Amino acid sequence: MQDSIENKLFALRKNVDQWLNTYHHGRAKFFDPNDVEDLFDRYDSCSRFLRSKYPSYFADLPVHDVENSGTRDFQGRGYIHRNFLEILLRDIDYCLSILSKMTKDKKSDKLEENAKENLNEKDSANRLFNNLITHPKIKQASQSQFRNEQYRLAVLDAMISLEVMIKEKAKYPADNRGKELSGVSLMHKVFDSDNPILS
Repeated sequence: MQDSIENKLFALRKNVDQWLNTYHHGRAKFFDPNDVEDLFDRYDSCSRFLRSKYPSYFADLPVHDVENSGTRDFQGRGYIHRNFLEILLRDIDYCLSILSKMTKDKKSDKLEENAKENLNEKDSANRLFNNLITHPKIKQASQSQFRNEQYRLAVLDAMISLEVMIKEKAKYPADNRGKELSGVSLMHKVFDSDNPILS
């Protein structure tokens, strides 16, 4: 919703600026009401919306009465003085400035909210780690990587730590040629269903 009102104000600002800077090469002091009254009507609609939707930001938004000269200029329609268009431009800029600040505040709030969620997720993950990993050597080998969200390294270091503990307990078993076993072959030898080294 905020984007659409902001877009309307930007478009309106462009229109007002064009009238001020192009009509009679930017030197016009008087404008035909037929040409510019709709600019004030569109701004009035936008400002009423802003006051009702965001009262804490726009309750103080000034209301300017646009005075028609009441003269016979422009075939009896009178004229609207340049000052009113300049005031309109300032009011639009004021609204756009506040809307821009509101957008930044919302982005900042969203970043804060995401940071809190990430902290909560991280706390939950750390509690889970502490509840699941109870062996001190495995915990020592992998906890810092886990806390730094390097989960792959945490798992790898935990597996290496476990393998070293198994080798130590099994007194470093070797194959038929005397080569120290590791990995899958180590696990098959140590936990062999017929002749386990460890049970």
